[in-house]
Amino acid sequence: LWVRNIQLAIFSILIGLGATICAPTFDFVEPFKGFDAIVWALGANNAFGGLVVAVVIKYADNIMKCFSNATSTVIATFICIPLFGFEPSGLFTVGAGVVISSVLLYGKAIRLPHPIFDKVVCDTQTEISSQGYKGVLNGMDGDTEIEMELDDMEKNSSSTSNISS
Repeated sequence: LWVRNIQLAIFSILIGLGATICAPTFDFVEPFKGFDAIVWALGANNAFGGLVVAVVIKYADNIMKCFSNATSTVIATFICIPLFGFEPSGLFTVGAGVVISSVLLYGKAIRLPHPIFDKVVCDTQTEISSQGYKGVLNGMDGDTEIEMELDDMEKNSSSTSNISS
């Protein structure tokens, strides 16, 4: 992963350096002319933000990253309303409501009343109950269900991976 990041960074540096040198306002004698404390602080802030994203993805998942981005946008907008007199549109209000409700649903702060929402459907066609103790495997037709303990599911998945390799 780190090797790939370094490879991508090298290409980005080469492209950015080429564009900077070709700019008509570039000064070869003083290449950092005009860089004051605010510019360096913004660069450090962006670098720190990239490291925070990497930590969030490593210890949480990409869904949490997306939720945090959306939530930060909503919070920043709510802060801009009294500070700068920003007036959000009706469409933004609807979007903010969707973001807030999805974060609350994902974090299980609120629950929907219907029992169908007690199960989470995974990409592998495996349903895991909200308590996480039992798993339900769907049959090929989608109607038959076979219940098994989570340990049995892990044994079956490891044995299938051994068979496929």
